[in-house]
Amino acid sequence: MRKENFQGFARSFTVRTAILTLPMLAATAAAELRSEEPPSTRNAAENDENPGDNLAADPELIALAWQYGSQANTKRRKQPVWRPDGTRLTDAETVALLDQIETFQTHWHQPGELTPLVMVFQRGGSIKSGLATALVLDGRRTGTGGSWMPFNAKGFTKSACAPMRKVLAKWPETMVLDVKVPLENPRVTKTITTIPADAVQVATGVRWYIDPKRGIEYVGGVQKRVGLKAAVFEIENNEFDSLADYQSTVSIRGEQKPLADAYLTKVFLSRPGAWATLRVSKPLDDVRTIEKVEFTEQRFKIKRFENIKLRLDLLLPIED
Repeated sequence: MRKENFQGFARSFTVRTAILTLPMLAATAAAELRSEEPPSTRNAAENDENPGDNLAADPELIALAWQYGSQANTKRRKQPVWRPDGTRLTDAETVALLDQIETFQTHWHQPGELTPLVMVFQRGGSIKSGLATALVLDGRRTGTGGSWMPFNAKGFTKSACAPMRKVLAKWPETMVLDVKVPLENPRVTKTITTIPADAVQVATGVRWYIDPKRGIEYVGGVQKRVGLKAAVFEIENNEFDSLADYQSTVSIRGEQKPLADAYLTKVFLSRPGAWATLRVSKPLDDVRTIEKVEFTEQRFKIKRFENIKLRLDLLLPIED
């Protein structure tokens, strides 16, 4: 049987932020989809090798589906999928799409959320970073809580929206979507190899420092110890509209992987109306084990997708 694919086929990882500290959750104009040729991953690879190409070519929203499971996982389940104009993919096209993205189980569903809407994007240029999405309701962006992840090696990525029911009582028949699209790959802007006593100023409103009491040890998602030493990356007023993203990477001597984050939280600052997102690392016993810390910056733009059809007839309750 001939494998059906799409013409034009060329990050969860995500976390939720809250006033209370939460453990890190690993998450996550339509293109015409046709069954003619194998997925074209060659062009994406060529773009990676040709810096003269448009790195930030606009992505395409190529497919949507409801997530039927409550947890993000790699479970492959054949389910209804449609294009932004509302037309259904055939069974063969759905199988071919799953060959590219593996699963639609992208978001960790939380109590009080609507059923997650999973959107599949095709990379336009060679940038590999993922896309953050936000619903536009009554001219304002909302429903930014969700999951997103980098483009995979085949040039595809997924992003999920799951608005709280108190913000959106039910999914509409059509929607407008704002997508935070990267304009560049992350750039290293600063590297330190000696850990100072004071905070490192990375950019305006962006600081990195060692906090002797904010570290929390999680075992199986449950707090076991608190009040521990940890590295903290602090970004003021970090919202969807912020068109620059900052990251820190802490390298530990003798370890191949960098120091991982344990949780994210929001804190209010002393200035009226000011707040900050804190990325808090796993507990750090000895600061002297830090070999270096790299800081990166990445610029974004907002791209709007309008008149996206939602197949409410395919909506089923979330399964635990």
